Amino acid sequence: MLRKSVLWWALLALAMPVHAAETPAQDDEQDEEQNAEPLSASEKESALAYTQKELQTKFQSGAGLNLGRVMPWSELGATFFGKLGTTISSLSLGFGDFEYSGNLNQRNYMVSGHTESAYVAARYFPLGFGPLYVEPAFGFVHWNGDVKPRGNDDIEDVLASALTSRFDALGADFDVNVGLMWIFTNGVFLDYNFLNLSHAVLLKESYTVSTSEAREAIRTQIAGPISMSGINLRIGYAFDF
Repeated sequence: MLRKSVLWWALLALAMPVHAAETPAQDDEQDEEQNAEPLSASEKESALAYTQKELQTKFQSGAGLNLGRVMPWSELGATFFGKLGTTISSLSLGFGDFEYSGNLNQRNYMVSGHTESAYVAARYFPLGFGPLYVEPAFGFVHWNGDVKPRGNDDIEDVLASALTSRFDALGADFDVNVGLMWIFTNGVFLDYNFLNLSHAVLLKESYTVSTSEAREAIRTQIAGPISMSGINLRIGYAFDF
């Protein structure tokens, strides 16, 4: 009986330090839980916010209104977006007016007119993060307008007569856009295209005065290469956010 009592007290003595060692750790955990303050609404929103890279991956389809030369040869238009693999692709339709001046044989002239265009494009984000994109595009453009000499009223001037013509042209346009696409978590997105490089290949041309001077003036001003920079914005909405 005595041996059993001794054994019982020995086991009890061994168990007590273990229990005593566990108690402070448990108390510390309880203190940390009690001292932890709940996150504010702004802190929760910041913790849950998507990065632009995540939003680009989430983007699947959308549409936008183009204001300015977001796509070349178009001052107003619409763009429809869709995902092909990991690439944001688009179809853009638009129209606009244009006016360019140049010099030929020491004679200044003006080329002006109206355009309708359609483009397909693929958008890449070369930095792997953030809104900067590079967008190769290909499309067809219809130009119609006129070319006129400037600064001389002499109707007998042979060069002035040769530079006066109406024209109608159709061409394939190769284009590269550089800009920023900022996507918001509610699905709204903004494009700012700050650089555009365009080069066209004329497939069909007609002139009321088919002279070499008129053709050279038209081809120089609309075939390019041409840089179209400026404040060009697109506002759109992603359907699947």
